Amino acid sequence: MDDKWYTVSEAASLLGVSTETIRRNIKSGKIEGKKEGNQYVVKLTNVSNSDQHNVAQMTDNVAQMTDNVAQMTDMKLLQLESNAKLLEERNQMLEQRLRDLEEDKGFLLSQILEKDQLINKLTPLALPESKITFGQRIKRIFRKSKTSK
Repeated sequence: MDDKWYTVSEAASLLGVSTETIRRNIKSGKIEGKKEGNQYVVKLTNVSNSDQHNVAQMTDNVAQMTDNVAQMTDMKLLQLESNAKLLEERNQMLEQRLRDLEEDKGFLLSQILEKDQLINKLTPLALPESKITFGQRIKRIFRKSKTSK
């Protein structure tokens, strides 16, 4: 093992045992330990070969897990970049569709104005001109209502 000092919880994690086991081994002298501040630190030089093998295996496992996380992160990043590209293409397509619809709206408004002008021009020609004035029509309405009572 190395000459590095570990906290009790770090040593327990490395060796795959509980923190109480580490504390017992410090008290029994199996593991070198000292108090720094308010916590114990241990030196894992006296650890048995099987424990050293466990630590090495755990270190390899941590390295493998780190590599797996890096690969997953890369895959997620590629997926996000692909999704971003698709969304950008979709956005451009929708912007083009919006421009087309605005052009169609302008064309339809001009058609409506032309038809409205034509209706205003043809309406007087299509309907007979009334010889009764507006005032005379109002008088007729009120005269009828008086006679009906």
